[in-house]
Amino acid sequence: MIGRLLTALALVAAGASSASGQAARVLGVRHHSDPERTRVVIDLNVSAGYEVRAAGNPERLIIEVLGCDLQPEAPRQLGDGRIRRIRLNNLPARAQVVLDLTARHEYRAFALPAGPDHPFRVVVDVLQPVPQAADPLAPREQGEAYVVVIDAGHGGRDPGTRGCGIAIEKDVALGIAKQAAASLALYDGLRVVLTRGDDRFVALGERVAIARRSRGDLFVCIHANSAQSRRAQGAEVFFLSPRGATDQAASELADRENAAMLVGIDEGQSNDSDLMSILMDLRGSAILRNSELLAGLALGEIEREGHVAGRSVKQASFAVLRTLAMPSILVEAGFLSNPQEARHLRSAQGQSEMGAALAHAVAQYLQQYGEKKTPVRALAAQTHTVRSGETLWTLARTYHTSVTALRSANDLRTTQLRVGQRLVVP
Repeated sequence: MIGRLLTALALVAAGASSASGQAARVLGVRHHSDPERTRVVIDLNVSAGYEVRAAGNPERLIIEVLGCDLQPEAPRQLGDGRIRRIRLNNLPARAQVVLDLTARHEYRAFALPAGPDHPFRVVVDVLQPVPQAADPLAPREQGEAYVVVIDAGHGGRDPGTRGCGIAIEKDVALGIAKQAAASLALYDGLRVVLTRGDDRFVALGERVAIARRSRGDLFVCIHANSAQSRRAQGAEVFFLSPRGATDQAASELADRENAAMLVGIDEGQSNDSDLMSILMDLRGSAILRNSELLAGLALGEIEREGHVAGRSVKQASFAVLRTLAMPSILVEAGFLSNPQEARHLRSAQGQSEMGAALAHAVAQYLQQYGEKKTPVRALAAQTHTVRSGETLWTLARTYHTSVTALRSANDLRTTQLRVGQRLVVP
Protein backbone atom coordinates (compact mmCIF):
# COMPACT_ATOMS: atom_id res chain seq x y z
CA MET A 1 0.00 0.00 0.00
CA ILE A 2 2.84 2.39 0.81
CA GLY A 3 4.29 1.96 -2.66
CA ARG A 4 0.99 2.42 -4.46
CA LEU A 5 0.30 5.68 -2.61
CA LEU A 6 3.72 7.07 -3.35
CA THR A 7 2.90 6.96 -7.04
CA ALA A 8 0.43 9.77 -6.40
CA LEU A 9 1.97 11.46 -3.38
CA ALA A 10 5.73 11.56 -3.88
CA LEU A 11 5.84 14.64 -6.09
CA VAL A 12 7.51 17.25 -3.90
CA ALA A 13 7.48 20.93 -4.77
CA ALA A 14 10.95 21.53 -3.42
CA GLY A 15 12.03 23.77 -6.26
CA ALA A 16 14.31 22.86 -9.15
CA SER A 17 17.21 25.05 -8.23
CA SER A 18 18.68 26.90 -5.30
CA ALA A 19 17.88 30.48 -4.39
CA SER A 20 21.12 31.48 -6.07
CA GLY A 21 19.90 30.04 -9.38
CA GLN A 22 22.48 27.26 -9.42
CA ALA A 23 21.49 24.46 -11.83
CA ALA A 24 20.54 21.19 -10.18
CA ARG A 25 22.92 18.30 -10.80
CA VAL A 26 23.16 14.70 -9.60
CA LEU A 27 26.46 14.32 -7.74
CA GLY A 28 26.21 10.56 -7.40
CA VAL A 29 23.96 7.57 -6.80
CA ARG A 30 24.69 5.24 -3.87
CA HIS A 31 23.08 2.03 -2.69
CA HIS A 32 23.22 -0.25 0.31
CA SER A 33 21.45 -3.55 1.08
CA ASP A 34 20.60 -5.09 4.44
CA PRO A 35 18.08 -7.75 5.53
CA GLU A 36 15.24 -5.22 5.79
CA ARG A 37 15.66 -3.07 2.69
CA THR A 38 17.76 -1.85 -0.18
CA ARG A 39 18.41 1.87 0.09
CA VAL A 40 19.22 3.99 -2.98
CA VAL A 41 20.46 7.53 -2.30
CA ILE A 42 20.67 10.24 -4.96
CA ASP A 43 23.02 13.05 -3.93
CA LEU A 44 22.21 16.50 -5.38
CA ASN A 45 24.12 19.76 -5.31
CA VAL A 46 20.90 21.73 -4.52
CA SER A 47 17.35 20.90 -3.49
CA ALA A 48 15.08 19.75 -6.30
CA GLY A 49 11.59 18.39 -6.81
CA TYR A 50 11.31 14.67 -7.48
CA GLU A 51 8.76 12.04 -8.43
CA VAL A 52 8.72 8.30 -7.78
CA ARG A 53 6.39 5.90 -9.58
CA ALA A 54 6.11 2.15 -10.03
CA ALA A 55 5.74 0.40 -13.37
CA GLY A 56 5.13 -3.22 -14.31
CA ASN A 57 5.98 -5.71 -17.06
CA PRO A 58 8.80 -5.76 -16.01
CA GLU A 59 8.57 -4.49 -12.42
CA ARG A 60 10.58 -1.33 -11.80
CA LEU A 61 10.69 1.92 -9.86
CA ILE A 62 11.28 5.14 -11.76
CA ILE A 63 12.75 8.12 -9.90
CA GLU A 64 12.83 11.42 -11.76
CA VAL A 65 14.53 14.54 -10.39
CA LEU A 66 13.03 17.63 -11.97
CA GLY A 67 15.09 20.34 -13.66
CA CYS A 68 18.24 18.28 -13.15
CA ASP A 69 20.87 16.47 -15.17
CA LEU A 70 23.30 13.63 -14.52
CA GLN A 71 26.22 11.88 -16.11
CA PRO A 72 24.89 8.68 -17.73
CA GLU A 73 26.76 5.47 -17.01
CA ALA A 74 26.52 1.75 -17.70
CA PRO A 75 23.81 -0.12 -15.75
CA ARG A 76 24.90 -1.31 -12.29
CA GLN A 77 24.14 -4.94 -11.54
CA LEU A 78 22.98 -5.53 -7.96
CA GLY A 79 21.39 -8.95 -7.67
CA ASP A 80 20.55 -8.50 -3.96
CA GLY A 81 17.17 -10.21 -4.24
CA ARG A 82 15.25 -6.93 -4.58
CA ILE A 83 16.96 -4.85 -7.27
CA ARG A 84 18.46 -6.51 -10.34
CA ARG A 85 20.14 -3.37 -11.65
CA ILE A 86 20.19 0.44 -11.51
CA ARG A 87 20.03 2.49 -14.71
CA LEU A 88 20.79 6.22 -15.04
CA ASN A 89 19.24 8.24 -17.87
CA ASN A 90 19.52 11.92 -18.79
CA LEU A 91 16.13 13.09 -20.12
CA PRO A 92 14.99 16.55 -21.21
CA ALA A 93 14.55 18.75 -18.10
CA ARG A 94 14.98 15.82 -15.71
CA ALA A 95 17.36 13.14 -14.52
CA GLN A 96 16.01 9.60 -14.33
CA VAL A 97 17.12 6.71 -12.11
CA VAL A 98 15.44 3.36 -12.86
CA LEU A 99 15.49 0.46 -10.40
CA ASP A 100 14.79 -2.83 -12.17
CA LEU A 101 13.18 -5.06 -9.52
CA THR A 102 13.08 -8.82 -9.09
CA ALA A 103 9.36 -8.61 -8.26
CA ARG A 104 6.81 -6.06 -7.11
CA HIS A 105 8.10 -4.56 -3.84
CA GLU A 106 6.73 -2.02 -1.42
CA TYR A 107 8.84 1.09 -1.21
CA ARG A 108 9.04 4.51 0.40
CA ALA A 109 10.70 7.73 -0.70
CA PHE A 110 11.71 10.88 1.12
CA ALA A 111 14.12 13.80 0.87
CA LEU A 112 16.79 14.83 3.36
CA PRO A 113 18.03 18.42 3.61
CA ALA A 114 21.62 19.40 3.11
CA GLY A 115 23.87 19.65 6.17
CA PRO A 116 27.46 20.55 6.96
CA ASP A 117 28.67 17.10 5.85
CA HIS A 118 25.87 16.01 3.53
CA PRO A 119 24.36 17.29 0.27
CA PHE A 120 20.62 17.37 -0.42
CA ARG A 121 19.47 13.77 -0.87
CA VAL A 122 16.55 11.89 -2.39
CA VAL A 123 16.24 8.47 -0.75
CA VAL A 124 14.26 5.44 -1.92
CA ASP A 125 13.93 2.31 0.23
CA VAL A 126 12.88 -0.90 -1.51
CA LEU A 127 11.16 -3.04 1.13
CA GLN A 128 9.42 -6.41 1.31
CA PRO A 129 7.73 -7.99 -1.71
CA VAL A 130 4.06 -7.16 -2.20
CA PRO A 131 2.10 -10.34 -1.34
CA GLN A 132 0.47 -11.90 -4.38
CA ALA A 133 -3.18 -12.86 -4.33
CA ALA A 134 -2.27 -16.52 -3.87
CA ASP A 135 0.30 -15.76 -1.17
CA PRO A 136 -1.32 -13.62 1.54
CA LEU A 137 -0.27 -13.48 5.15
CA ALA A 138 -1.53 -16.52 6.99
CA PRO A 139 -4.64 -15.71 9.04
CA ARG A 140 -4.21 -15.62 12.76
CA GLU A 141 -5.18 -18.77 14.59
CA GLN A 142 -8.08 -18.49 16.99
CA GLY A 143 -6.67 -18.57 20.48
CA GLU A 144 -3.34 -17.09 19.33
CA ALA A 145 -1.71 -14.92 22.00
CA TYR A 146 -1.76 -11.16 21.67
CA VAL A 147 1.60 -9.56 20.84
CA VAL A 148 2.50 -6.38 22.73
CA VAL A 149 5.48 -4.46 21.32
CA ILE A 150 7.24 -2.24 23.86
CA ASP A 151 9.64 0.30 22.40
CA ALA A 152 12.20 1.91 24.72
CA GLY A 153 13.05 5.24 23.08
CA HIS A 154 16.57 6.35 22.14
CA GLY A 155 19.55 4.15 23.12
CA GLY A 156 23.22 3.74 22.28
CA ARG A 157 24.68 6.82 20.65
CA ASP A 158 21.33 8.60 21.03
CA PRO A 159 20.90 9.37 24.76
CA GLY A 160 17.75 11.46 24.50
CA THR A 161 17.24 14.25 27.00
CA ARG A 162 19.48 14.57 30.06
CA GLY A 163 17.04 16.95 31.74
CA CYS A 164 18.72 18.47 34.78
CA GLY A 165 21.62 15.99 34.67
CA ILE A 166 20.18 13.51 37.17
CA ALA A 167 18.85 10.92 34.72
CA ILE A 168 19.33 10.05 31.05
CA GLU A 169 16.24 9.41 28.96
CA LYS A 170 17.52 6.27 27.22
CA ASP A 171 18.17 4.59 30.60
CA VAL A 172 14.81 5.62 32.07
CA ALA A 173 12.94 4.40 28.98
CA LEU A 174 14.72 1.04 29.00
CA GLY A 175 14.12 0.53 32.71
CA ILE A 176 10.40 1.23 32.38
CA ALA A 177 10.14 -1.00 29.28
CA LYS A 178 11.72 -3.92 31.11
CA GLN A 179 9.46 -3.43 34.13
CA ALA A 180 6.39 -3.28 31.88
CA ALA A 181 7.49 -6.51 30.18
CA ALA A 182 8.03 -8.21 33.54
CA SER A 183 4.58 -7.15 34.74
CA LEU A 184 2.95 -8.37 31.53
CA ALA A 185 4.65 -11.75 32.01
CA LEU A 186 2.22 -12.25 34.91
CA TYR A 187 -0.68 -12.43 32.41
CA ASP A 188 -1.75 -15.38 30.30
CA GLY A 189 -2.83 -14.88 26.68
CA LEU A 190 -0.17 -12.39 25.58
CA ARG A 191 3.53 -12.15 24.87
CA VAL A 192 5.88 -9.19 24.84
CA VAL A 193 8.40 -8.11 22.21
CA LEU A 194 11.01 -5.47 23.17
CA THR A 195 12.48 -3.42 20.32
CA ARG A 196 15.65 -3.18 22.42
CA GLY A 197 16.62 -4.98 25.60
CA ASP A 198 19.86 -3.16 26.30
CA ASP A 199 21.70 0.10 25.61
CA ARG A 200 21.92 -0.08 21.85
CA PHE A 201 20.91 2.25 19.04
CA VAL A 202 17.93 0.99 17.05
CA ALA A 203 16.93 3.00 13.98
CA LEU A 204 13.33 4.10 13.57
CA GLY A 205 12.88 1.85 10.55
CA GLU A 206 14.07 -1.18 12.49
CA ARG A 207 11.71 -0.43 15.38
CA VAL A 208 8.82 -0.37 12.93
CA ALA A 209 10.12 -3.53 11.20
CA ILE A 210 10.30 -5.38 14.54
CA ALA A 211 6.68 -4.47 15.27
CA ARG A 212 5.59 -5.62 11.84
CA ARG A 213 7.62 -8.84 11.82
CA SER A 214 6.21 -9.82 15.20
CA ARG A 215 2.68 -9.03 13.95
CA GLY A 216 2.09 -6.84 16.96
CA ASP A 217 -1.39 -6.10 18.25
CA LEU A 218 -0.34 -3.07 20.33
CA PHE A 219 2.66 -0.74 20.25
CA VAL A 220 3.77 1.20 23.34
CA CYS A 221 6.67 3.62 22.88
CA ILE A 222 8.32 4.97 26.05
CA HIS A 223 10.15 8.29 26.39
CA ALA A 224 10.76 10.96 29.04
CA ASN A 225 10.13 14.67 28.70
CA SER A 226 12.02 17.91 29.32
CA ALA A 227 11.01 21.55 29.64
CA GLN A 228 12.63 24.92 30.27
CA SER A 229 10.81 25.22 33.58
CA ARG A 230 11.99 22.90 36.36
CA ARG A 231 8.46 22.96 37.75
CA ALA A 232 6.96 21.11 34.77
CA GLN A 233 5.95 17.61 35.88
CA GLY A 234 3.74 14.66 35.12
CA ALA A 235 3.27 12.04 32.47
CA GLU A 236 1.63 12.59 29.11
CA VAL A 237 0.31 9.95 26.72
CA PHE A 238 0.11 10.62 22.99
CA PHE A 239 -1.58 8.90 20.10
CA LEU A 240 -1.37 9.66 16.41
CA SER A 241 -3.12 12.75 15.14
CA PRO A 242 -3.85 12.98 11.40
CA ARG A 243 -4.83 16.62 11.87
CA GLY A 244 -1.79 17.85 13.74
CA ALA A 245 -0.91 18.28 17.39
CA THR A 246 -3.36 19.03 20.21
CA ASP A 247 -1.38 22.12 21.23
CA GLN A 248 1.88 23.94 20.60
CA ALA A 249 3.73 22.00 23.31
CA ALA A 250 2.67 18.69 21.79
CA SER A 251 3.78 19.90 18.37
CA GLU A 252 7.19 20.99 19.63
CA LEU A 253 7.66 17.71 21.50
CA ALA A 254 6.82 15.68 18.39
CA ASP A 255 9.25 17.80 16.36
CA ARG A 256 11.96 17.19 18.97
CA GLU A 257 11.46 13.43 19.10
CA ASN A 258 11.20 13.17 15.31
CA ALA A 259 14.41 15.14 14.92
CA ALA A 260 16.14 12.76 17.33
CA MET A 261 15.26 9.93 14.98
CA LEU A 262 16.93 11.73 12.08
CA VAL A 263 20.46 11.24 13.46
CA GLY A 264 22.25 10.07 10.32
CA ILE A 265 20.61 8.84 7.16
CA ASP A 266 19.34 5.57 8.66
CA GLU A 267 16.62 7.34 10.56
CA GLY A 268 15.31 9.54 7.77
CA GLN A 269 12.22 7.50 7.05
CA SER A 270 9.71 9.92 8.52
CA ASN A 271 7.34 10.73 5.67
CA ASP A 272 3.81 12.11 5.59
CA SER A 273 2.92 9.54 2.92
CA ASP A 274 3.34 6.90 5.64
CA LEU A 275 0.57 8.62 7.57
CA MET A 276 -1.56 8.75 4.46
CA SER A 277 -1.06 5.03 3.85
CA ILE A 278 -2.56 4.28 7.26
CA LEU A 279 -5.44 6.72 6.90
CA MET A 280 -6.30 5.34 3.46
CA ASP A 281 -6.53 1.86 4.98
CA LEU A 282 -10.11 0.95 5.89
CA ARG A 283 -8.94 0.12 9.40
CA GLY A 284 -7.35 3.53 9.86
CA SER A 285 -10.16 5.22 11.76
CA ALA A 286 -10.64 2.20 14.04
CA ILE A 287 -6.90 2.14 14.80
CA LEU A 288 -6.98 5.79 15.81
CA ARG A 289 -10.02 5.23 18.04
CA ASN A 290 -8.40 2.22 19.68
CA SER A 291 -5.16 4.12 20.17
CA GLU A 292 -7.11 6.82 22.00
CA LEU A 293 -8.78 4.18 24.20
CA LEU A 294 -5.40 2.67 25.07
CA ALA A 295 -3.95 6.13 25.78
CA GLY A 296 -6.80 6.93 28.16
CA LEU A 297 -6.35 3.66 30.06
CA ALA A 298 -2.60 4.24 30.33
CA LEU A 299 -2.99 7.72 31.75
CA GLY A 300 -5.63 6.49 34.18
CA GLU A 301 -3.30 3.80 35.53
CA ILE A 302 -0.45 6.32 35.86
CA GLU A 303 -2.71 8.67 37.80
CA ARG A 304 -3.75 5.84 40.12
CA GLU A 305 -0.10 5.16 40.96
CA GLY A 306 -0.03 8.63 42.49
CA HIS A 307 3.75 9.06 42.39
CA VAL A 308 3.97 10.49 38.87
CA ALA A 309 0.93 12.71 38.45
CA GLY A 310 -0.80 12.29 35.10
CA ARG A 311 -1.24 15.31 32.84
CA SER A 312 -3.32 14.51 29.78
CA VAL A 313 -3.89 12.47 26.67
CA LYS A 314 -2.78 14.41 23.62
CA GLN A 315 -2.48 13.97 19.89
CA ALA A 316 0.70 14.58 17.94
CA SER A 317 2.37 13.33 14.78
CA PHE A 318 5.29 11.28 16.14
CA ALA A 319 7.25 9.56 13.38
CA VAL A 320 7.44 6.23 15.21
CA LEU A 321 3.61 6.04 15.38
CA ARG A 322 2.96 7.02 11.78
CA THR A 323 3.87 3.79 9.98
CA LEU A 324 2.17 1.27 12.27
CA ALA A 325 -1.20 -0.26 11.37
CA MET A 326 -1.92 -1.21 14.98
CA PRO A 327 -3.15 0.74 18.03
CA SER A 328 -0.10 2.72 19.16
CA ILE A 329 0.73 5.19 21.91
CA LEU A 330 3.77 7.16 22.98
CA VAL A 331 4.24 7.66 26.72
CA GLU A 332 6.27 10.58 28.07
CA ALA A 333 6.85 9.15 31.55
CA GLY A 334 7.65 12.47 33.21
CA PHE A 335 9.97 15.48 33.09
CA LEU A 336 13.68 14.80 33.60
CA SER A 337 14.12 18.57 33.82
CA ASN A 338 12.31 18.39 37.17
CA PRO A 339 14.85 17.18 39.79
CA GLN A 340 12.30 15.40 41.96
CA GLU A 341 10.68 13.64 39.03
CA ALA A 342 14.07 12.78 37.51
CA ARG A 343 15.18 11.08 40.74
CA HIS A 344 11.94 9.15 40.93
CA LEU A 345 12.10 7.96 37.31
CA ARG A 346 15.77 7.03 37.70
CA SER A 347 14.95 4.82 40.71
CA ALA A 348 14.01 1.16 40.50
CA GLN A 349 10.84 1.97 42.41
CA GLY A 350 9.76 4.69 40.00
CA GLN A 351 10.46 2.53 36.95
CA SER A 352 8.62 -0.42 38.53
CA GLU A 353 5.56 1.71 39.25
CA MET A 354 5.45 3.19 35.77
CA GLY A 355 6.05 -0.18 34.09
CA ALA A 356 3.33 -1.84 36.17
CA ALA A 357 0.88 0.98 35.36
CA LEU A 358 1.45 0.55 31.62
CA ALA A 359 1.15 -3.24 31.91
CA HIS A 360 -2.18 -2.93 33.71
CA ALA A 361 -3.45 -0.54 31.03
CA VAL A 362 -2.44 -2.94 28.26
CA ALA A 363 -4.10 -5.88 30.01
CA GLN A 364 -7.29 -3.86 30.55
CA TYR A 365 -7.35 -2.79 26.92
CA LEU A 366 -6.97 -6.35 25.64
CA GLN A 367 -9.58 -7.64 28.09
CA GLN A 368 -12.10 -4.97 27.09
CA TYR A 369 -11.40 -4.33 23.41
CA GLY A 370 -9.24 -7.20 22.15
CA GLU A 371 -10.60 -8.83 19.00
CA LYS A 372 -9.15 -12.30 19.47
CA LYS A 373 -10.84 -15.16 21.25
CA THR A 374 -7.85 -15.54 23.55
CA PRO A 375 -8.70 -14.48 27.12
CA VAL A 376 -6.14 -12.25 28.81
CA ARG A 377 -6.10 -12.96 32.51
CA ALA A 378 -3.71 -12.74 35.43
CA LEU A 379 -1.92 -15.95 36.24
CA ALA A 380 -2.87 -17.76 39.43
CA ALA A 381 -2.31 -15.49 42.40
CA GLN A 382 0.60 -16.19 44.70
CA THR A 383 1.00 -15.27 48.34
CA HIS A 384 3.82 -13.65 50.27
CA THR A 385 4.50 -13.57 53.99
CA VAL A 386 5.85 -10.21 55.10
CA ARG A 387 9.34 -10.26 56.61
CA SER A 388 11.13 -7.65 58.67
CA GLY A 389 12.12 -4.55 56.69
CA GLU A 390 9.80 -5.21 53.76
CA THR A 391 7.46 -2.50 52.48
CA LEU A 392 4.77 -2.36 49.84
CA TRP A 393 7.25 -0.61 47.55
CA THR A 394 9.94 -3.28 47.90
CA LEU A 395 7.36 -6.02 47.36
CA ALA A 396 5.96 -4.24 44.29
CA ARG A 397 9.48 -4.09 42.84
CA THR A 398 10.19 -7.75 43.70
CA TYR A 399 6.99 -9.04 42.09
CA HIS A 400 6.92 -6.57 39.19
CA THR A 401 3.60 -5.10 40.24
CA SER A 402 2.48 -1.83 41.79
CA VAL A 403 1.63 -0.58 45.27
CA THR A 404 -1.85 0.24 44.03
CA ALA A 405 -2.37 -3.32 42.80
CA LEU A 406 -1.10 -4.80 46.08
CA ARG A 407 -3.38 -2.57 48.16
CA SER A 408 -6.37 -3.35 45.96
CA ALA A 409 -5.78 -7.13 45.98
CA ASN A 410 -5.46 -7.17 49.79
CA ASP A 411 -8.00 -4.45 50.64
CA LEU A 412 -5.31 -2.48 52.50
CA ARG A 413 -6.49 0.86 53.87
CA THR A 414 -2.92 2.01 54.70
CA THR A 415 0.57 1.29 53.42
CA GLN A 416 1.70 -0.11 56.77
CA LEU A 417 2.64 -3.82 56.94
CA ARG A 418 3.30 -6.11 59.87
CA VAL A 419 5.77 -8.99 60.05
CA GLY A 420 4.05 -12.30 59.35
CA GLN A 421 1.19 -10.72 57.41
CA ARG A 422 0.15 -12.81 54.36
CA LEU A 423 -0.45 -10.88 51.16
CA VAL A 424 -1.99 -11.93 47.87
CA VAL A 425 0.32 -10.92 45.00
CA PRO A 426 -1.73 -10.01 41.89
